[in-house]
Parts: sequence; structure tokens; C-alpha cells
Amino acid sequence: MTDTAKAFEEARAIIDEALSDGFKEHALSMVDELEALVLESPGDVESVVAAYYEKVTGAAPYEHPGSSYLVRKARVILICRDFLSGIEPKAKYMFGKDAVRSAAFSDVLGLYREWMESLGQSPMTVSTRLQRVDVLLRYVEEGGSADIGSLSASTLAEFIAWLDGRYTAVGKSNILYTLRSFFACPAIAEQLPFDPFGLLTNLHTPKHYIIPSVYSAEEVGATLGAIDRETDAGRTLFLVVMLAAVYGLRSMDIKGLKVGDIDFANDVITIVQHKTGSPLALPLVEQVKLALLDYMMNTRRECCFDNVLIRHRGAPGPYSPRNHFRDALRDAMEKGGVVIGGRKAGLHSLRHSLATRMLAEGVAANDISDVLGHSSVDSTKPYIWSDVERLRIAALEVA
Repeated sequence: MTDTAKAFEEARAIIDEALSDGFKEHALSMVDELEALVLESPGDVESVVAAYYEKVTGAAPYEHPGSSYLVRKARVILICRDFLSGIEPKAKYMFGKDAVRSAAFSDVLGLYREWMESLGQSPMTVSTRLQRVDVLLRYVEEGGSADIGSLSASTLAEFIAWLDGRYTAVGKSNILYTLRSFFACPAIAEQLPFDPFGLLTNLHTPKHYIIPSVYSAEEVGATLGAIDRETDAGRTLFLVVMLAAVYGLRSMDIKGLKVGDIDFANDVITIVQHKTGSPLALPLVEQVKLALLDYMMNTRRECCFDNVLIRHRGAPGPYSPRNHFRDALRDAMEKGGVVIGGRKAGLHSLRHSLATRMLAEGVAANDISDVLGHSSVDSTKPYIWSDVERLRIAALEVA
């Protein structure tokens, strides 16, 4: 077990980041209660945590407790257990019959992970693809198969049909595209009793199946105006929204921004993008510079990390990869009088919005691609196609 006080401090920090609803206070009080119990019996931590799990959820450790509300309580305890054990908490916990699959399937996932890493795939890409492959493995295992060598063409065809109605067209395409990569892994291909690629041809998503969520400059301004910059949370959110709205930076690049990336003397921000690994240089505009200085002088805590954004509650350190500030941004939008409707309200929507505004202002699609950090204009078009009239012009420009 690691240092108890530090473990619970880290648990509080991650819960504080992950939750924004009324359950947060209850979750933090659970952490306080469990910490008190652990401190009373420091030599028997594992038994204390297990007993607390059973008391709170009514289920045996660490089985599925039943209701969704009890699942939320269970996850709070499991986060504490993981930190006490010195391991990184899982984004999602499985219980009882939903637990990890057969050893053979776990080995297959490991082989695929190693292959992707050898190809230089980013950690985020590796994680996403493993989750998609896991959908197939769960389906196959529930059907009674215990290893990839028992997968048949008919089972794969049934799985593809099973996806309909359970996933959107985009979600289904993403899974099937990933399976093509999965089956191409040499260590997995040699175990297959058939050629799966005949069932994975002609994959496509209906054109413009999902309309990007776009917000006007006035709506973004209203959102920024609604953020309380007299608080640490407000100064943090204001800076995050500015970086997303002005530069179209991805969430991971915002959280990964380092102090050394900012050249205040020459008004330049230089980063290496997390998703693509490509360098990107951006002009440090006055409004962003002021937001950065306000945050760094009045909110940022000193610590051993050189990230610009440091948690202002709990143990000082970078924000979790799972924290995309979605709930805080939605709250600010609603306070600013922005009618969200059916639109998404996350940082990525601000990226969409920037590209759409640039196109409306007559910026060439190639230049928009450069600003967003894409390697080609084809990567930019999904962000800007909602402005059909301008897109026709852009298509002529790059033809």
C-alpha cells in the first residue's frame, strides 16, 4: 500500500475533476469516511475497504451492486482502493459477470496492443482501438467461444448484423474499420481459421451523417462572459475555452501545454500535437496572453510538473486525460444564455466553430487546415462542411 494520506488526496482530486453534479459532495464525503476507517485500522487496509464496499453497496466485494446509483458509489470506493494499491484507477469498472474475459482473449488484446505500439500509434489511438476490439471479443465470448481461433465467418457476420441498432452508423463503421486493423496484426492473423476481410469491405459512413455542433462568435463570447474569473475554477475554464475557441486546440493539447511552449517575448506558442505528433506554431494573441498571465499569476500552483494547467484542488498535478471540462463548459454556456438544443457542448465543438467561422470569413480551406494542425485539407472538411455555400468555394480553391 502507498502512503494513505496521499492516496486519498489523489482520490479526492480525480473525483473532483470527474464529477460536477450533486453526487460530488456525497462522493467526497464517502472518501472522508473511508479514510477515517482506514486510519483506524492501518494494518488491515484491504479488509477495511472490502467491508466498506459491502456496507455501502449491499454487494459482496467487488460484485456488481445492482442499481446505477449504487454503481456510482461502488466506483468511488474502487478509485480509493486503486490509489491505496498504487495503481492508476480505471476509467470504467467491470463487476461480477461483466469482469475480464478469458485469458486467451486478454492475451489477444495484449498482442494487438504491442503491434500498434511497434507501429508508433499514439497511446490514445491504442486505447480507443482496444475498446472497439473489445466489443467483438465480448460478443464472441458470450456466445461460448474462448479464443480467437474459434471465431468463424458466420459469427463475424452475425456480429456485424448485431451492431445495427446498437450503434450509430459512425460507431459501427469505427468498430469495423478497427477490426480490419486488428485482423491485420500478424500475431492475430495466424490464429484465424478464415479470411475475415471479405466481410469488412465497402465500409462507409453515410455522408454528413452527423452535423458538427457549431456555435457563433456571439455564443462563444456569451459563454466566456458568463465565466466567473474571480475564482480558480473560473480562471482555469476561461483559459481553456480561450485556447479552444481561438486556436481550435484539442483537449489533450490544451492539458499538455507546457510553460516552456509559450514564448511571451516573441508572442508565439509552439507545441507538438498529441494526436499527430506534428509541430504547430501559433501567434500568442493579446487576449490569450492576458488569460494565460491571469491564470499563471493567480491560480496556477507551484509543483514539479511543467504543464500550464495544474489542478487547483487536491494534489497539484496535470489534469486527467479523462477530464475534458465538458460539464463546466456546458454550465457556462447555459449561464451565458446559449441555447444548446441538440448540439454537443464540449471543447471539440469550439474547434468546429472556429473552422466554420474562418470559412465564413473567406479563409482558404488549406489555411484552415494549417491552423487546426491537420496534415491535409481532407482532415479539415469534416469541421467545416456545415457551411455548404462556402464549402463549394473551398472545394474549387483546392481542386
